[in-house]
Amino acid sequence: MFFSINHYNQIFHKKVPIMKKEFFIAQISDMHIVGNESLNILNNIQLEKTIKKINKFKPKIDLIVATGDLTDNGYTNEYKVLQKIFSKSVPDVLMIPGNHDKRKNLIKIFSNQEYLLNNKFFCYTVSNLPVFLIFLDTLVEGKPGGEICKERFLWLKERLFQNKDKPTIIFLHHPPFNCGIWWMDAIGLKGRKELKKLIESYTNIEAILAGHIHRSIQKKWAGTFAHIAPSTAHQIELDISGNKFLHINDEPPAFSLHHWSADNGLTSHICYTEKSKSYVNSKIKDINKYREFFIKAKLELDKFEK
Repeated sequence: MFFSINHYNQIFHKKVPIMKKEFFIAQISDMHIVGNESLNILNNIQLEKTIKKINKFKPKIDLIVATGDLTDNGYTNEYKVLQKIFSKSVPDVLMIPGNHDKRKNLIKIFSNQEYLLNNKFFCYTVSNLPVFLIFLDTLVEGKPGGEICKERFLWLKERLFQNKDKPTIIFLHHPPFNCGIWWMDAIGLKGRKELKKLIESYTNIEAILAGHIHRSIQKKWAGTFAHIAPSTAHQIELDISGNKFLHINDEPPAFSLHHWSADNGLTSHICYTEKSKSYVNSKIKDINKYREFFIKAKLELDKFEK
């Protein structure tokens, strides 16, 4: 049994405009929330800061997608903490599990999230936004690697065929390609070979958006754009040589911002949770003078490209 969110505004308590020409999705990933009894609460604090930033972001963010490793151990008390943090979010939050999650405990705490009420896998779709969204559960409980088994593959195949004329984005936790960090690639996604063939047979797939690696990574894969979001908790060292197993570095927590517009398609950005200090302070006081220059330049560019 899988779920399709056909009546988006009826299911979620906050109103999200339907069929907008433009919308924003904040992709948060690998939050690794821990329980209240733990002394290690930095991950929780970072997610709280991220939600606050998303709430205040201009223009308004329409939706948050959390692409797995929602908690550190999949414990019930960790999901309670996560629920409390998510309750402060202005945009609605949609979730898929990662290898650190446990479906039974997740649905126990988030029982009001109807899209998670499946018998086996938390796979679902959102169909009444300008882009068709597919959420693919790749979790194999008890194992760090992921899998797209035959059942999940056939479900995805059917959804893609039924919506072949719609621009589509696929969210999943485990990226379906190697990232170059060998020990992370060792716990990657099983079933990627058949998945790649399936994705390559469609021209309407705008992006594959994943997590798991704790680094921002972009790649052209299966004829489309593939993106791995950074972690809101901590980043893994860029360890191409493979000599720094599980090293966590001091890179700042961040999330991905995906901007869709009818005239420009999908554009993705990285947003850091902490506000950075300006390296060079601008001394320009007459802002209008420069605004007029750029408006004129834009008009000239648009005219040239017609």
